[in-house]
Amino acid sequence: RRLWAVPAAEQVARALDGGHDLLFLEVTLTGAVREAGGESLLADCGGVPLRLAVAHDDPALPYRDNLRLQ
Repeated sequence: RRLWAVPAAEQVARALDGGHDLLFLEVTLTGAVREAGGESLLADCGGVPLRLAVAHDDPALPYRDNLRLQ
């Protein structure tokens, strides 16, 4: 649970500075969208709207399917 205790803003700042590449967030999924760049999940993180998408849309990458609503 410790990873999720760090505030989202602090995690984002570290990620943007190149320190970490993973964010540990508690979110509520609110929908999905298909855009020109691919599919994304829409989520809410404590009142902050988020768009969750894969970094690379290569079918060989298994995490790609984790971001799909079936």
